[in-house]
Amino acid sequence: MKIAIIHSVNQGFFPRFHTALTQAIRQAGHKSITYLPNVGGNRRNHIPGSRLYGTPFIWFWHYYLHRITTFQDIYSAIDTLHLIHYLNQDKPSIIHFHVVNECKLHWPLLVRWINRHSIPVVWTFHDCRAFTGRCPYFDEIGCEKWKNGCGKCPEKKLYDPTWADSTALQWKIRRHLFTKIKRLHIVTPSQWLADFTKQSFFCNTPCTVIYNGVDTQRFSQKQPDTWKDKYNLHGKKIVLGIAGAWEPRKGLDYLIRLSQELPDEYRVVLVGKLPTLTTGKIINIPPTKDPNLLASIYQHSDVFCNPTLADNFPTTNIEALASGTPVVTFNTGGSPEAIDHTCGITVPKGDFQKLKEAVITVVSSPQKYTPQNCITRSQNFTNKQYSKYVQLYESLIKREQNK
Repeated sequence: MKIAIIHSVNQGFFPRFHTALTQAIRQAGHKSITYLPNVGGNRRNHIPGSRLYGTPFIWFWHYYLHRITTFQDIYSAIDTLHLIHYLNQDKPSIIHFHVVNECKLHWPLLVRWINRHSIPVVWTFHDCRAFTGRCPYFDEIGCEKWKNGCGKCPEKKLYDPTWADSTALQWKIRRHLFTKIKRLHIVTPSQWLADFTKQSFFCNTPCTVIYNGVDTQRFSQKQPDTWKDKYNLHGKKIVLGIAGAWEPRKGLDYLIRLSQELPDEYRVVLVGKLPTLTTGKIINIPPTKDPNLLASIYQHSDVFCNPTLADNFPTTNIEALASGTPVVTFNTGGSPEAIDHTCGITVPKGDFQKLKEAVITVVSSPQKYTPQNCITRSQNFTNKQYSKYVQLYESLIKREQNK
């Protein structure tokens, strides 16, 4: 069996996800080929053995047409024909989409080719954009237009702002194209997203929840706390937050306020790129690719605080648990699905006072929120999760063979 993995840009969550997924595929005796658009990020972060399709010029043209018209899924015909050329050469048994609504594909061509060749498709939704007119998340403002058709978008200035608002027509285009994929099976990394998917125009499409996994063993291996020396943190109660780049959606404003209002013995430590004008008593550690340093920061913090305002299933929660660190998070998206009452607290989204109280409760109750409780909980989200994708691939192929 050969799996064609199609994604937009090899950055953020995807490199680790891809590594774990392809390893599971190989261990089961199957093959995979990854297809990525030929843009700068994918050339800089090249995946060995992957195929880059199209040209940067076409992506640039597609992107600016999208900025003018709002439409994303009906340009890049030449690049998509190049991708189809590769698919014709490689003859995959399964196509596995990830984030693919980012000005990279001409969907009418691709859907027609998939249906003509009767290829089963697995599509992992890493956010909500496949069934909205534009936005990856809508729960920040409680929008429900996506259920019956977008239009007059209240988030027009968020998530890659455009000059026009054609979200009503874009939603109809997506509904028309995506529901035409004959052998589509959707996967979501959280029950929260699965519930939304079932309320969308994908309501009649099979949907399975497969949680993201992490290398829990790597985070549970004990590391020294020497990083504390540089920031004079010995003897302090550390409230940790981690993000690639901090922004309001990640809960930055709540963490800044925590740094100002928690008792003096607490310190808020944020790993990741902070905006230049960030206020508050924040200790900032730059982004790191050192897995041992990252594990040490998790392990030697007292609580991991994730006041995210829009998210699917943040793997930082799992990394914290695997390191033995309890989690406090808003009841946002799939974030609460990683924890239970033994290893953290979920509070209502946007309730700062309850967030602060939960942080103090967890830090003051190490006998309840023990490292072992956290590590035990993290075992539900190991890299064994990715073998479930292989099981899904095999079941879809078997179903085709039995027809």
